[in-house]
Amino acid sequence: MEEMNRRIEAFFDNLAPTWDEAVASRFADRLAAMVDALGIAAGESVLDVGAGTGILARQLVGRVAPNGQVVAVDLSRAMLREGKSLRPDAPVAWIQADVLDSPFARGVFDWVICYSVFPHFLDQQHAVTELAGLLKPRGKLAVLHSQSREAINEHHEKVGDVVGGHTLPGDAGMTILFRNAGLELLRLENREDGFVALAQFRGHNT
Repeated sequence: MEEMNRRIEAFFDNLAPTWDEAVASRFADRLAAMVDALGIAAGESVLDVGAGTGILARQLVGRVAPNGQVVAVDLSRAMLREGKSLRPDAPVAWIQADVLDSPFARGVFDWVICYSVFPHFLDQQHAVTELAGLLKPRGKLAVLHSQSREAINEHHEKVGDVVGGHTLPGDAGMTILFRNAGLELLRLENREDGFVALAQFRGHNT
């Protein structure tokens, strides 16, 4: 797993200098519409998983202001460095880490959002379970993409390399992943202009 993480980190490090302009910014409007629909409120804490250059983090800071918190975590140090240089004044905590070897305490976030990253988790059940554990009771986990499931899966297959075969599961598979992690599915939408899977955490076992 550590070796694979290093390969994924290197893959995205190489893409970092052009990522924001060539990829992320193309879908900023779609992402904004999806984030608006989530209903994130002022004062809430949000973990941006696989934050890359911070295209999502940038959109979150205004929604949680003035007393909320946005934490951006990514394997790729170069992606985060690029994000900080592009958005030097953004009130975001940038953390280079494997979120599944978590530097965070359990039960501290109102939201955990995976934008354009979920297919890259090699053990998706483990990922959902770990991310659910970072949520406060009644907190929400969102998996977002600015293209359809089919487009995302086809893209990764074409790119190949370390991301070849990285896929979004079907509706049934995603539902099972959430259920097994103690999450209640609230929305599951797969459209040409985006994918949204939203679930709420029922609470930690005592």
